Amino acid sequence: MKKIILFFLFVSIKGLAQDPDFFQTWYLYHMLFENSPSIHVGDFDPPISPTLTINPNLEFNGEGACNTFQGTFIYEFEGFEVETSTYTTAVCGEEQDNFEQLYFGFFSIGTPFGIQIEDQGDNIQRLQIHGGTFRDLIYYNTPNLSIEAFNQQNILISPNPASKTLFITSENLQMEQLSVFNLSGQKVMELKEVATEIDVSSLQNGIYFLKITSEEGTAIKKFVKK
Repeated sequence: MKKIILFFLFVSIKGLAQDPDFFQTWYLYHMLFENSPSIHVGDFDPPISPTLTINPNLEFNGEGACNTFQGTFIYEFEGFEVETSTYTTAVCGEEQDNFEQLYFGFFSIGTPFGIQIEDQGDNIQRLQIHGGTFRDLIYYNTPNLSIEAFNQQNILISPNPASKTLFITSENLQMEQLSVFNLSGQKVMELKEVATEIDVSSLQNGIYFLKITSEEGTAIKKFVKK
């Protein structure tokens, strides 16, 4: 069953500090607007990898298209707000600059916001930040691999952690491509021939993401190499 953790404007700072899920690096997937088209990070070419890292002291930092930003959040009686915020101003390109103007604009000083975190299974979490006037930011705690996910419940990988071989089990799924990415979103392995097992012995110990492409869509599975 999905575990849903809600942080609304009335959440106390004490309660927030007790939940470690909030304090990690999040990868932006979507920006949603009330009266304008949504922005999907996976549509950018060349690709970009916007992030947001939140620390237990409510300091934050992140990346846009080619610039970085940082600042602090505060919690007051009326809710969470951006207390301080600065960012770099290098020229990235017209499309990327327009994106950064919207993305960095969310973190303008005085912006109030609410937060919702959902567990998606396989240690994957979804963060939704609602704030400003018309904006919702959708993050996951996995790098953006331009994924349109389908039902992942029918796909199992084992053992996890794995030291030598990773096995893939699925029901009536015709896999077309298998790729492995590291935490930075870099592809470290791609199978020339699709199989139900992957030799991961050559990978360094750490956390990886298996991208499974099929006619139904693309799924991502998180695994640990030990």
